[in-house]
Amino acid sequence: MSIVRINTRFGSISFEYESEDQLQESIDQVISASDFIESQVGHLLPRTQRKPKPGFEMAYRFTPDGKVELLHYPPESIRATALALFAYHPDMVSASDLETVTGIDDIVAKVLGQTMNKKYFRKSDDFYGLSADGIKYIHEVIAPTLPEPSIPEDEEEE
Repeated sequence: MSIVRINTRFGSISFEYESEDQLQESIDQVISASDFIESQVGHLLPRTQRKPKPGFEMAYRFTPDGKVELLHYPPESIRATALALFAYHPDMVSASDLETVTGIDDIVAKVLGQTMNKKYFRKSDDFYGLSADGIKYIHEVIAPTLPEPSIPEDEEEE
């Protein structure tokens, strides 16, 4: 008999199974139970606040509710949009959330839907993310223009 252990936001779940069918049945039950628990007490559970990716600490931060807040606004709409999507990466984000983060109205028509920009973005349903070309664009074009993180005085070399 095999055992599966799954860590969730509200604790650890483990169960035993003997066959793939039994495993699938147990997983379905766990998903159903965890959805119910999350709907009932999810608002009581602490959220782990995301941190910016290394090297991008001066470019954006996450609010306590998990939204991105840009600290550096690139001058071009394409760059601001790419930076916001990079902050959320690998998660996908809605156009309305991107509009809030960047301040760009009708972001789909003005940035995401533009033919020359399409290679940088991917779309799934009504959510957007960065493509491999978009991640390359971040590292090659946007990252070099970002402000450097400051070193606290007590950590500076004398």
